[in-house]
Amino acid sequence: MTPLRHEPLLNPYPDIEPVWDNVRPLSSDHPVLALLTGQHPASRVVDRWARIAGFAIALSVVTASAVFAARIDLPSRFVDQLADVGSVTAYEAGFRVGEVLVSGRTHTEMDALRLAVAVDRGDPILEVDPEVIRRRVETLPWVRRAEVERQLPDVIRIRLEERVPFALWQRNQRMAVVDEEGVILPATGAESEERLPIIVGATAPQNAPALFAILATEPELSKRVRAATWVDDRRWTLRLDNGVDVHLPADRPQAAWARLARLDREQQILARDIVAIDLRLDDRLIVELGDDAIAQRGAGQDA
Repeated sequence: MTPLRHEPLLNPYPDIEPVWDNVRPLSSDHPVLALLTGQHPASRVVDRWARIAGFAIALSVVTASAVFAARIDLPSRFVDQLADVGSVTAYEAGFRVGEVLVSGRTHTEMDALRLAVAVDRGDPILEVDPEVIRRRVETLPWVRRAEVERQLPDVIRIRLEERVPFALWQRNQRMAVVDEEGVILPATGAESEERLPIIVGATAPQNAPALFAILATEPELSKRVRAATWVDDRRWTLRLDNGVDVHLPADRPQAAWARLARLDREQQILARDIVAIDLRLDDRLIVELGDDAIAQRGAGQDA
């Protein structure tokens, strides 16, 4: 088979890469020699349009013949043979797969992508169904959405939108990386995964996006959140970087979060010796003191 040719001058996508890995450079760097040998990008453009024009003429003839055959009520076998002629004409005109190019790939394994595409170099490109390829590619664990198109006469382009690691989901004493839709992703071992917030609870991944949208309204305070537990399938308890637990209410959690941020700005409440803050009641704040604070309060009362 003819090796895949890499032509960056014709590549409009900065992160594009070939699916097949036997890529070779152009045979010559000299523009005149490259043009004469057909390796120059301009030669490829001219050749592409020449093949398209030739195929269009041939296809017109075949189509007209098929319409004529149908009108005079020739046997369906003859019409099918004309369709086969059209397919062969397209193939001979160069309408066969020469390159499969993908962009947007970061985590998706190339071997898995090749299996999902299931197209070989030299396959008739008009027989390649982009929709079928798209559905197969979107079954890959990292792929959230895919776009597949044929660029005649010989290129198939695939654009991927990959899932983004959102949090570490703790379940059964194990950690799993999930995206914002709660889809479990393969672990990559990257350091960035270790910095993801931890969420706990059977349905925590499905409810976490709403929580993190609330936390983002107070960015300075949100930086201190290390873990979030989904409690009784209705509310969140947060663990801050100093070990303090913050119990948010099931109703109006954003108002409670804003209230805590205001108290910390005005009274530095999170700098005190406390173990937990309960924000579940609108008209009061319940604070659980640490051991030292309890001891100091007891000593003061004894005095």
